[in-house]
Amino acid sequence: MTLTGGEVRGKTRESEFTVSESAVTGPHRSPSPWPAAGCALGQGRYRLLAEVGRDDRYSVRLWRGRDLVLDRDVALTLFTAAPHDTAPAASLRAAAARALRSARLEVAGAARVLDVLEPEQPEADSDASAGVTVVIAEWTSGWALADLLDSGPLPPSMAARVLVPLADAVDTAHNTGLVLGCDHPDRIRVAADRAARLAFPGPAPAAGPRDDIRGLGAMLYLLLTGCWPLRQRLGSLAPAPLAPDGTLISPAALRPEVPVELSTLALRCLADPGSGGGVHTGAAVRQVLELCGSGADDLFWAEGHSRDPRRAARLRQIKFRVSMTVLGVATLMIIGYIGLQVVSVFTDTAGAPLVVVSTAPGRGAPITPVLAAPARVKSLAVYDPSGLGSPDDQRDVGKLVDGNPSTGWSTDSY
Repeated sequence: MTLTGGEVRGKTRESEFTVSESAVTGPHRSPSPWPAAGCALGQGRYRLLAEVGRDDRYSVRLWRGRDLVLDRDVALTLFTAAPHDTAPAASLRAAAARALRSARLEVAGAARVLDVLEPEQPEADSDASAGVTVVIAEWTSGWALADLLDSGPLPPSMAARVLVPLADAVDTAHNTGLVLGCDHPDRIRVAADRAARLAFPGPAPAAGPRDDIRGLGAMLYLLLTGCWPLRQRLGSLAPAPLAPDGTLISPAALRPEVPVELSTLALRCLADPGSGGGVHTGAAVRQVLELCGSGADDLFWAEGHSRDPRRAARLRQIKFRVSMTVLGVATLMIIGYIGLQVVSVFTDTAGAPLVVVSTAPGRGAPITPVLAAPARVKSLAVYDPSGLGSPDDQRDVGKLVDGNPSTGWSTDSY
Protein backbone atom coordinates (compact mmCIF):
# COMPACT_ATOMS: atom_id res chain seq x y z
CA MET A 1 0.00 0.00 0.00
CA THR A 2 1.46 3.34 -1.01
CA LEU A 3 0.46 6.47 0.86
CA THR A 4 1.36 10.12 0.40
CA GLY A 5 1.93 12.72 3.03
CA GLY A 6 4.12 15.57 4.14
CA GLU A 7 5.07 17.59 7.16
CA VAL A 8 2.74 20.50 7.74
CA ARG A 9 4.85 23.64 8.13
CA GLY A 10 3.08 26.40 6.23
CA LYS A 11 3.00 24.47 2.94
CA THR A 12 2.44 20.71 2.75
CA ARG A 13 5.33 18.81 1.19
CA GLU A 14 4.22 15.72 -0.73
CA SER A 15 6.26 12.55 -0.21
CA GLU A 16 5.77 8.82 -0.55
CA PHE A 17 5.69 6.39 2.30
CA THR A 18 4.93 2.69 2.58
CA VAL A 19 3.70 0.61 5.49
CA SER A 20 6.48 -1.63 6.79
CA GLU A 21 6.60 -5.29 5.87
CA SER A 22 5.22 -6.26 9.27
CA ALA A 23 2.00 -4.48 8.33
CA VAL A 24 1.27 -6.35 5.10
CA THR A 25 0.98 -9.91 3.96
CA GLY A 26 3.76 -10.86 1.56
CA PRO A 27 4.10 -13.98 -0.59
CA HIS A 28 6.10 -15.79 2.07
CA ARG A 29 4.64 -14.17 5.20
CA SER A 30 1.67 -15.14 7.30
CA PRO A 31 -0.89 -12.40 8.00
CA SER A 32 -0.02 -10.32 11.06
CA PRO A 33 -2.24 -7.93 13.00
CA TRP A 34 -2.11 -4.28 11.96
CA PRO A 35 -1.50 -1.79 13.35
CA ALA A 36 0.93 -3.30 15.84
CA ALA A 37 3.83 -2.04 17.89
CA GLY A 38 6.94 -1.83 15.75
CA CYS A 39 5.17 -0.99 12.49
CA ALA A 40 6.71 1.92 10.62
CA LEU A 41 4.95 4.63 8.61
CA GLY A 42 6.10 7.46 6.40
CA GLN A 43 9.02 5.69 4.69
CA GLY A 44 10.05 4.34 8.08
CA ARG A 45 10.14 7.75 9.80
CA TYR A 46 7.35 7.08 12.33
CA ARG A 47 7.39 3.91 14.40
CA LEU A 48 4.40 2.75 16.45
CA LEU A 49 5.24 2.23 20.13
CA ALA A 50 2.01 1.62 22.07
CA GLU A 51 -1.72 1.98 21.51
CA VAL A 52 -3.19 4.35 24.10
CA GLY A 53 -6.84 4.41 22.99
CA ARG A 54 -9.37 3.97 20.21
CA ASP A 55 -12.60 5.43 18.96
CA ASP A 56 -14.59 2.61 17.41
CA ARG A 57 -17.24 5.00 16.07
CA TYR A 58 -14.89 6.04 13.25
CA SER A 59 -12.38 3.15 13.25
CA VAL A 60 -9.80 5.43 14.85
CA ARG A 61 -6.71 4.10 16.64
CA LEU A 62 -4.66 6.34 18.92
CA TRP A 63 -0.98 5.49 19.23
CA ARG A 64 2.11 6.82 20.86
CA GLY A 65 4.90 6.73 18.32
CA ARG A 66 8.46 7.82 17.68
CA ASP A 67 9.77 10.22 15.08
CA LEU A 68 13.04 8.48 14.21
CA VAL A 69 14.35 11.47 12.23
CA LEU A 70 13.93 14.09 14.96
CA ASP A 71 14.22 11.56 17.82
CA ARG A 72 11.07 12.57 19.67
CA ASP A 73 7.77 11.03 20.70
CA VAL A 74 4.68 11.88 18.68
CA ALA A 75 0.94 11.25 18.88
CA LEU A 76 -0.49 9.27 15.95
CA THR A 77 -4.19 9.30 15.06
CA LEU A 78 -4.90 6.47 12.61
CA PHE A 79 -8.12 6.47 10.57
CA THR A 80 -8.41 2.93 9.17
CA ALA A 81 -10.69 1.33 6.59
CA ALA A 82 -11.03 -2.07 5.00
CA PRO A 83 -9.34 -2.46 1.58
CA HIS A 84 -11.34 -2.03 -1.64
CA ASP A 85 -14.14 -0.28 0.28
CA THR A 86 -14.96 2.87 -1.64
CA ALA A 87 -17.02 4.69 1.01
CA PRO A 88 -14.44 4.37 3.83
CA ALA A 89 -11.69 5.35 1.41
CA ALA A 90 -13.52 8.60 0.66
CA SER A 91 -13.99 9.11 4.39
CA LEU A 92 -10.25 8.73 4.93
CA ARG A 93 -9.54 11.41 2.37
CA ALA A 94 -12.05 13.72 4.07
CA ALA A 95 -10.36 13.10 7.43
CA ALA A 96 -6.97 13.94 5.92
CA ALA A 97 -8.34 17.16 4.41
CA ARG A 98 -9.80 18.28 7.75
CA ALA A 99 -6.54 17.45 9.53
CA LEU A 100 -4.60 19.55 7.04
CA ARG A 101 -6.89 22.50 7.67
CA SER A 102 -6.59 22.14 11.46
CA ALA A 103 -2.79 22.25 11.18
CA ARG A 104 -2.93 26.03 11.24
CA LEU A 105 -4.52 26.02 14.70
CA GLU A 106 -2.05 26.93 17.41
CA VAL A 107 -3.58 27.05 20.89
CA ALA A 108 -2.54 25.70 24.28
CA GLY A 109 -5.55 23.39 24.52
CA ALA A 110 -4.74 21.36 21.40
CA ALA A 111 -1.58 19.59 20.29
CA ARG A 112 0.00 21.01 17.15
CA VAL A 113 -0.35 18.94 13.98
CA LEU A 114 3.10 18.13 12.56
CA ASP A 115 2.35 15.88 9.60
CA VAL A 116 -0.54 14.26 7.74
CA LEU A 117 -0.10 11.00 5.81
CA GLU A 118 -2.87 10.80 3.24
CA PRO A 119 -3.75 7.48 1.58
CA GLU A 120 -4.08 6.79 -2.11
CA GLN A 121 -7.03 4.87 -3.46
CA PRO A 122 -6.18 1.16 -3.05
CA GLU A 123 -5.79 -0.67 -6.33
CA ALA A 124 -7.86 -3.72 -7.17
CA ASP A 125 -4.92 -6.09 -6.85
CA SER A 126 -3.47 -4.39 -3.76
CA ASP A 127 -2.46 -6.73 -0.93
CA ALA A 128 -2.63 -4.01 1.74
CA SER A 129 -4.46 -4.98 4.88
CA ALA A 130 -6.32 -1.69 5.16
CA GLY A 131 -6.38 1.91 4.03
CA VAL A 132 -5.16 4.42 6.61
CA THR A 133 -4.87 8.15 7.13
CA VAL A 134 -2.40 9.19 9.82
CA VAL A 135 -2.37 12.51 11.67
CA ILE A 136 0.92 13.12 13.49
CA ALA A 137 0.97 15.64 16.36
CA GLU A 138 3.37 16.61 19.09
CA TRP A 139 3.26 14.26 22.07
CA THR A 140 1.55 15.56 25.23
CA SER A 141 3.41 14.47 28.36
CA GLY A 142 1.27 13.83 31.41
CA TRP A 143 -1.51 11.30 31.77
CA ALA A 144 -4.80 10.30 30.18
CA LEU A 145 -7.93 12.13 31.26
CA ALA A 146 -9.51 8.94 32.62
CA ASP A 147 -6.47 8.36 34.86
CA LEU A 148 -7.57 11.32 36.99
CA LEU A 149 -10.52 9.22 38.15
CA ASP A 150 -8.45 6.45 39.72
CA SER A 151 -9.20 7.92 43.16
CA GLY A 152 -12.78 8.87 42.33
CA PRO A 153 -14.39 11.98 40.80
CA LEU A 154 -12.45 15.23 41.06
CA PRO A 155 -13.37 18.11 43.35
CA PRO A 156 -15.73 20.33 41.33
CA SER A 157 -13.46 23.38 41.24
CA MET A 158 -10.55 21.24 40.08
CA ALA A 159 -12.60 19.61 37.32
CA ALA A 160 -13.54 23.07 36.07
CA ARG A 161 -9.96 24.34 36.11
CA VAL A 162 -8.64 21.32 34.21
CA LEU A 163 -11.05 21.86 31.31
CA VAL A 164 -10.58 25.62 30.86
CA PRO A 165 -7.79 25.31 28.21
CA LEU A 166 -9.79 22.72 26.26
CA ALA A 167 -12.84 25.02 26.18
CA ASP A 168 -10.62 27.86 25.01
CA ALA A 169 -9.28 25.65 22.20
CA VAL A 170 -12.84 24.83 21.11
CA ASP A 171 -13.75 28.52 21.06
CA THR A 172 -10.64 29.41 19.04
CA ALA A 173 -11.23 26.59 16.55
CA HIS A 174 -14.87 27.52 15.97
CA ASN A 175 -13.98 31.20 15.49
CA THR A 176 -11.63 30.17 12.65
CA GLY A 177 -14.13 27.81 11.02
CA LEU A 178 -12.55 24.60 12.32
CA VAL A 179 -13.80 21.63 14.32
CA LEU A 180 -11.63 20.31 17.14
CA GLY A 181 -12.98 16.75 17.58
CA CYS A 182 -12.81 16.52 21.39
CA ASP A 183 -15.78 14.23 22.02
CA HIS A 184 -13.85 11.12 23.14
CA PRO A 185 -11.92 10.85 26.44
CA ASP A 186 -9.08 8.82 24.92
CA ARG A 187 -8.22 11.80 22.73
CA ILE A 188 -7.72 14.04 25.79
CA ARG A 189 -4.61 14.12 27.94
CA VAL A 190 -3.75 16.27 30.95
CA ALA A 191 -0.36 17.94 30.62
CA ALA A 192 2.09 18.69 33.40
CA ASP A 193 0.67 22.23 33.65
CA ARG A 194 -2.65 20.76 34.85
CA ALA A 195 -4.42 21.58 31.60
CA ALA A 196 -6.62 19.25 29.56
CA ARG A 197 -5.47 19.12 25.96
CA LEU A 198 -6.65 17.54 22.73
CA ALA A 199 -3.63 15.25 22.38
CA PHE A 200 -4.83 13.40 19.24
CA PRO A 201 -6.13 15.99 16.75
CA GLY A 202 -7.95 15.02 13.59
CA PRO A 203 -11.74 15.40 13.71
CA ALA A 204 -13.87 12.71 12.12
CA PRO A 205 -15.31 13.60 8.69
CA ALA A 206 -18.84 13.79 10.08
CA ALA A 207 -17.99 15.78 13.24
CA GLY A 208 -19.36 19.30 13.61
CA PRO A 209 -19.10 22.21 16.07
CA ARG A 210 -22.00 20.83 18.10
CA ASP A 211 -19.98 17.66 18.72
CA ASP A 212 -17.22 19.74 20.32
CA ILE A 213 -19.69 21.38 22.72
CA ARG A 214 -21.16 18.00 23.59
CA GLY A 215 -17.65 16.72 24.10
CA LEU A 216 -16.90 19.48 26.62
CA GLY A 217 -20.09 18.67 28.52
CA ALA A 218 -19.26 14.96 28.47
CA MET A 219 -15.74 15.56 29.83
CA LEU A 220 -17.11 17.79 32.59
CA TYR A 221 -19.80 15.23 33.50
CA LEU A 222 -17.15 12.51 33.55
CA LEU A 223 -14.79 14.39 35.88
CA LEU A 224 -17.63 15.37 38.22
CA THR A 225 -19.27 11.93 38.48
CA GLY A 226 -16.87 9.31 37.11
CA CYS A 227 -19.56 8.25 34.58
CA TRP A 228 -19.65 8.61 30.80
CA PRO A 229 -22.85 10.38 29.63
CA LEU A 230 -22.81 9.93 25.83
CA ARG A 231 -24.59 7.08 24.12
CA GLN A 232 -21.56 5.14 22.92
CA ARG A 233 -20.37 2.81 25.66
CA LEU A 234 -16.73 2.84 26.70
CA GLY A 235 -15.58 -0.39 28.32
CA SER A 236 -13.43 1.25 30.97
CA LEU A 237 -16.00 3.83 32.06
CA ALA A 238 -19.36 3.27 33.74
CA PRO A 239 -22.36 4.68 31.85
CA ALA A 240 -24.15 7.64 33.40
CA PRO A 241 -27.34 6.77 35.32
CA LEU A 242 -30.65 7.77 33.78
CA ALA A 243 -33.88 8.99 35.34
CA PRO A 244 -37.12 7.03 34.76
CA ASP A 245 -37.95 9.33 31.83
CA GLY A 246 -34.63 8.48 30.16
CA THR A 247 -32.89 11.78 30.88
CA LEU A 248 -29.48 12.10 32.49
CA ILE A 249 -29.36 12.48 36.25
CA SER A 250 -27.61 15.74 37.03
CA PRO A 251 -24.12 15.73 38.61
CA ALA A 252 -25.49 17.75 41.54
CA ALA A 253 -28.01 14.98 42.26
CA LEU A 254 -25.23 12.38 42.26
CA ARG A 255 -22.80 14.53 44.27
CA PRO A 256 -24.36 17.25 46.47
CA GLU A 257 -21.05 19.15 46.63
CA VAL A 258 -21.18 19.90 42.89
CA PRO A 259 -22.22 23.56 42.36
CA VAL A 260 -25.46 24.03 40.48
CA GLU A 261 -23.61 26.16 37.89
CA LEU A 262 -21.30 23.30 36.87
CA SER A 263 -24.09 20.73 36.97
CA THR A 264 -26.31 22.88 34.77
CA LEU A 265 -23.44 23.60 32.38
CA ALA A 266 -22.73 19.91 31.86
CA LEU A 267 -26.39 19.10 31.16
CA ARG A 268 -26.88 22.04 28.79
CA CYS A 269 -23.79 21.13 26.80
CA LEU A 270 -25.16 17.61 26.43
CA ALA A 271 -28.70 18.75 25.57
CA ASP A 272 -30.12 18.00 22.13
CA PRO A 273 -30.04 20.93 19.68
CA GLY A 274 -33.83 21.12 19.60
CA SER A 275 -34.25 21.37 23.37
CA GLY A 276 -33.87 25.17 23.36
CA GLY A 277 -31.80 25.29 26.54
CA GLY A 278 -28.41 24.21 25.30
CA VAL A 279 -25.01 25.90 25.28
CA HIS A 280 -23.74 26.74 21.81
CA THR A 281 -20.29 28.37 22.15
CA GLY A 282 -16.98 27.41 23.67
CA ALA A 283 -16.66 30.94 25.09
CA ALA A 284 -19.77 30.43 27.23
CA VAL A 285 -18.38 27.14 28.55
CA ARG A 286 -15.01 28.71 29.29
CA GLN A 287 -16.53 31.59 31.27
CA VAL A 288 -18.45 29.29 33.61
CA LEU A 289 -15.44 27.00 34.05
CA GLU A 290 -13.18 29.94 34.90
CA LEU A 291 -15.70 31.21 37.45
CA CYS A 292 -16.06 27.82 39.15
CA GLY A 293 -12.39 26.83 38.90
CA SER A 294 -10.93 29.72 40.87
CA GLY A 295 -10.80 27.73 44.14
CA ALA A 296 -9.26 24.45 42.96
CA ASP A 297 -7.67 22.29 45.63
CA ASP A 298 -3.95 22.06 44.84
CA LEU A 299 -3.43 19.16 47.27
CA PHE A 300 -4.41 16.80 44.46
CA TRP A 301 -1.59 18.20 42.34
CA ALA A 302 1.20 17.52 44.81
CA GLU A 303 4.61 16.59 43.39
CA GLY A 304 4.03 12.87 43.71
CA HIS A 305 0.72 12.93 41.86
CA SER A 306 2.12 14.95 38.96
CA ARG A 307 4.11 11.85 38.02
CA ASP A 308 1.61 9.13 38.94
CA PRO A 309 -2.10 9.86 39.54
CA ARG A 310 -2.59 6.53 41.33
CA ARG A 311 -0.61 7.84 44.30
CA ALA A 312 -3.07 10.64 45.05
CA ALA A 313 -5.05 8.84 47.77
CA ARG A 314 -1.95 7.39 49.39
CA LEU A 315 -0.23 10.78 49.33
CA ARG A 316 -3.20 12.40 51.06
CA GLN A 317 -3.12 9.69 53.75
CA ILE A 318 0.59 10.26 54.34
CA LYS A 319 0.10 14.02 54.60
CA PHE A 320 -2.75 13.49 57.05
CA ARG A 321 -0.67 11.19 59.26
CA VAL A 322 2.29 13.56 59.27
CA SER A 323 0.02 16.47 60.15
CA MET A 324 -1.56 14.54 63.01
CA THR A 325 1.88 13.52 64.31
CA VAL A 326 3.12 17.12 64.29
CA LEU A 327 -0.08 18.24 66.00
CA GLY A 328 0.33 15.58 68.69
CA VAL A 329 3.94 16.55 69.40
CA ALA A 330 3.02 20.23 69.62
CA THR A 331 0.16 19.43 72.00
CA LEU A 332 2.48 17.44 74.30
CA MET A 333 5.01 20.29 74.35
CA ILE A 334 2.32 22.81 75.31
CA ILE A 335 0.98 20.53 78.06
CA GLY A 336 4.52 20.03 79.41
CA TYR A 337 5.20 23.77 79.47
CA ILE A 338 1.94 24.50 81.29
CA GLY A 339 2.77 21.76 83.78
CA LEU A 340 6.15 23.30 84.57
CA GLN A 341 4.54 26.68 85.15
CA VAL A 342 1.99 25.18 87.56
CA VAL A 343 4.71 23.32 89.50
CA SER A 344 6.79 26.49 89.79
CA VAL A 345 3.89 28.27 91.52
CA PHE A 346 3.91 25.77 94.39
CA THR A 347 7.66 25.34 94.64
CA ASP A 348 9.96 27.74 96.60
CA THR A 349 12.55 28.56 94.06
CA ALA A 350 13.81 31.70 95.86
CA GLY A 351 17.45 31.64 96.85
CA ALA A 352 19.61 34.07 98.78
CA PRO A 353 18.71 37.72 98.24
CA LEU A 354 20.65 39.47 95.56
CA VAL A 355 22.92 42.18 96.96
CA VAL A 356 24.16 44.85 94.63
CA VAL A 357 27.30 46.56 95.84
CA SER A 358 28.39 49.75 94.23
CA THR A 359 31.75 51.39 94.74
CA ALA A 360 32.61 55.00 94.22
CA PRO A 361 35.39 55.81 91.82
CA GLY A 362 38.79 55.52 93.47
CA ARG A 363 37.46 53.79 96.61
CA GLY A 364 37.02 50.19 97.52
CA ALA A 365 34.45 50.66 100.33
CA PRO A 366 30.78 50.18 99.48
CA ILE A 367 28.42 53.11 99.59
CA THR A 368 25.31 52.74 101.70
CA PRO A 369 22.27 54.02 99.80
CA VAL A 370 20.35 56.82 101.48
CA LEU A 371 16.59 56.94 101.04
CA ALA A 372 15.04 60.28 100.16
CA ALA A 373 12.27 61.82 102.28
CA PRO A 374 8.67 60.99 101.29
CA ALA A 375 7.15 63.29 98.66
CA ARG A 376 4.81 65.95 100.05
CA VAL A 377 1.55 66.92 98.42
CA LYS A 378 1.36 70.64 97.71
CA SER A 379 -2.19 70.88 96.49
CA LEU A 380 -5.14 68.59 95.86
CA ALA A 381 -8.22 69.12 93.68
CA VAL A 382 -11.15 67.04 92.49
CA TYR A 383 -11.44 66.39 88.75
CA ASP A 384 -14.83 67.33 87.41
CA PRO A 385 -15.55 64.99 84.44
CA SER A 386 -18.97 66.55 83.77
CA GLY A 387 -17.49 69.99 83.23
CA LEU A 388 -20.45 71.57 85.07
CA GLY A 389 -18.29 73.14 87.80
CA SER A 390 -19.60 70.92 90.62
CA PRO A 391 -16.79 68.52 91.70
CA ASP A 392 -17.67 65.86 94.24
CA ASP A 393 -17.06 66.86 97.88
CA GLN A 394 -14.28 69.33 97.13
CA ARG A 395 -14.20 70.39 100.78
CA ASP A 396 -13.30 66.87 102.00
CA VAL A 397 -10.59 66.06 99.48
CA GLY A 398 -7.87 67.26 101.87
CA LYS A 399 -8.69 64.38 104.18
CA LEU A 400 -6.92 62.06 101.75
CA VAL A 401 -3.53 63.38 102.88
CA ASP A 402 -4.20 64.55 106.45
CA GLY A 403 -2.51 61.47 107.91
CA ASN A 404 -5.64 60.43 109.81
CA PRO A 405 -6.76 56.91 108.76
CA SER A 406 -10.22 57.48 110.21
CA THR A 407 -11.09 60.24 107.73
CA GLY A 408 -11.53 60.05 103.98
CA TRP A 409 -13.11 61.49 100.89
CA SER A 410 -16.08 59.98 99.08
CA THR A 411 -17.41 60.47 95.55
CA ASP A 412 -20.48 59.60 93.51
CA SER A 413 -20.57 56.67 91.12
CA TYR A 414 -19.88 57.82 87.57
